[in-house]
This record gives sequence, structure tokens and C-alpha cells, in this order.
Amino acid sequence: MIKQVIIFAGGKGERMMPLSSNKPKCLIKLSKKPFLEYLLEQIENLKVKEVIILVGYKSKKILEYLKFKKYNFKIITKHLDEKFETSKRILNIKKLLKKEFMIMYSDVYCEHDILKSYKQFKKNNFDGQITVFSDKYKFLKRSNIKTKNKIVVKYSKKIIPNFKNTGMDIGYSFFKKKIFKKKFNQNLSFQKLYYNSLISKHKLSFYETDVRYTSLSRISELNKAKNYFTKKYIFLDRDGVINHKPKKLEYVDNINKFKWKNEFLKFVKNLKNKNTEFIVISNQAGVARKKLTKNILNQINILINKKLKKYRLKISAFYYCTHHWNENCMCRKPKPGLIMLAQNSKLIKFSNSIFIGDSETDEQAAKNLNINFFKVVNKESFDRIKIKISKKKFLN
Repeated sequence: MIKQVIIFAGGKGERMMPLSSNKPKCLIKLSKKPFLEYLLEQIENLKVKEVIILVGYKSKKILEYLKFKKYNFKIITKHLDEKFETSKRILNIKKLLKKEFMIMYSDVYCEHDILKSYKQFKKNNFDGQITVFSDKYKFLKRSNIKTKNKIVVKYSKKIIPNFKNTGMDIGYSFFKKKIFKKKFNQNLSFQKLYYNSLISKHKLSFYETDVRYTSLSRISELNKAKNYFTKKYIFLDRDGVINHKPKKLEYVDNINKFKWKNEFLKFVKNLKNKNTEFIVISNQAGVARKKLTKNILNQINILINKKLKKYRLKISAFYYCTHHWNENCMCRKPKPGLIMLAQNSKLIKFSNSIFIGDSETDEQAAKNLNINFFKVVNKESFDRIKIKISKKKFLN
């Protein structure tokens, strides 16, 4: 169990000006909640015992905000003037630190598997472990970490050219208290001092995630962050959900064979919500088997959206795995490749998403990423799904 989390929240946030001119950037609201609240809710799900928030710039605002909040963990705030860098801030609470602790940045949020990361830290037994976003799908094309085997071999405040074995440090890191045996007097960032010290001793490891993160690192990221926390996504399998499923080893190999499921149309026309997107995730091995073509898939995509346009709806993206099942690719469900491609492309928050499918592979693909799954088994399924998502207030 993770016992203690340290949150760096003392910086001025100059790149978020003018929004941070009268408040710390972690209190900038995204819809109805500030960024910090989303982080604290995430920590709450980890059953952490204690959180220490290292405040500085406009710290009274954070204290005022926390007065009215209750969580299942103890919160301690420690103030140090904003001129001090993160290494000084954490040394200021050295006596309060547990033997091992987790560090988060107050302006970065990622929905990766934190507990899995922690288990890796415990198993590998390095003095420190950072979480690295791999940018596997090349949407950010920037990195500040270089890795080799299990360890970090280079950290840079500047962007490292995008070549093999690089990634972006996103916080969510774990450290042992013993790293503070070596004393540094410089007023530098925690990363510059302690990362580089551990790197020189080959004692800084990493946990790699493909899950794209959101941040308040600069004002241009604000709308992306707002969408990340507020937008809803419905992942849909195609055959068996949108249209009637062909027989086993057969395919919808021309548009005349595409037969709508009327219960699906009835379902979606009652789901009008400007803040919800529909995405198709479908295995189509018929392409690899030469039973249908990508051109046919595109024609069917057009057909689907032409029909949905009548309801003022559309599928915003279609993701198909066209590999043969023997190819052992990463995109064929239940493997996560297609969903991860969509997540990286659109910056999707999985807990704001649901998956509607008709097979065990759909269900497993959703569960692998902690996405709520709803199964279509008969004509009445969509009515039941509608009731369930209404109870969860998914579309509110």
C-alpha cells in the first residue's frame, strides 16, 4: 500500500498567466472542479494514508480551498517561499517523510495503473522510480528522459530529440528516503539534483505507460485539459452492436450486406449530448484474409454516418484492426492497441468512457483499461444499457 504522497504545488505558474495571477495554477477550474481536486480524488482511490502538499505561491488560496474538503486521508500543507525550487521544498519536510513516498506534480494528471507502477517499484528495489510517458503513437513528439534496459540514463530539462528509448517524465514517482543522505545546498529542482545523482549510480528506474496525460504546463493546454476532464466517450464494437453480425468467418464485404440493428438506432437517437463522442473499435481480419477491402470499410463508415446525421449524431472516429488473428499484433481486441490509439489521439479519460460490445474480447479489452463495459446479448440489451448509464449519470 502507498502510505504517503507528496504534491509539488508551490510554483508560480508563469506560463499559465494571466489565469494564475491571483491563484496557484492547480486551483484553475476545469468545468466545476480545480485541477488539484481531480488529483486528490485520484489519490483517494489508492487508499493512501497521508498527503503532504508543498505550497508556496498564493498558498493561502490552497489552504482556504482545503478547509471545505474531506478525504479519506490526512492532508498536511507545508509552505516555503515561491523562490525556492522543489529540492529545497522536499528537504524542508525531510523529518515528515516515510521510508518511501510517492511524488506528484500539481499540474499533471494521468490515468495509468498507479498501483501496478508501485508494485514494480517494490519488486525492482531501486532507490527511485519515475513514470515515463512513452509517446508510442507519436502524438506529442517530445521527451526529456532517455532509458536503457530498466534504468534512466539521462534526464534533461530541455527536450531530447525523439529517438529510441526516450519518453516524458510525468511525475507519479516513488523514492526511498535514504536518497537524502547526500546533501545538496543548491536551490535547484528536485529532478536536476536527485534524478542526476541517482542516474550516476544507476539507481533510477522507470515505469513506462502508453496512457497519454493532460497538464497545465502552459496556457495553450487549458482547453485540452478541460475537454479531458469533461468530455464523455462511448466506444462501440461494430458488428453485433451497430449492425447485425455476419456468420462466423464471414464479413460485411459490401455495403448491401450491412444491416442496421434498429434497437441501436433507437438507443443512440436518445443519447444526444454535445459533450459525448462515439468511437468504433472493431476487429476486421477479413482484410488480411482477402475477404474484404479497406475501401469497403470506408464505404461502410460513410454509410453509418450518413444515417446518423439524421439524428444529428456521428461516429467521430473508426479504428479497425485489419490484421490476421495469427499475426499477434497489439491492436486486435482484446489487446489494447486500438483503444490506446484513440486515447492518445483524442486525449480520452477512461473513467469518462464506456464500451458497448457483444463479445468476450470486447469485454476483456474494456476491463484491461478499467473502462465500464456493457454487453449486447439481445434486442432488450440497449434498454438495459440506457437505464444503467442513466443511473451512473454518465451523460450528465
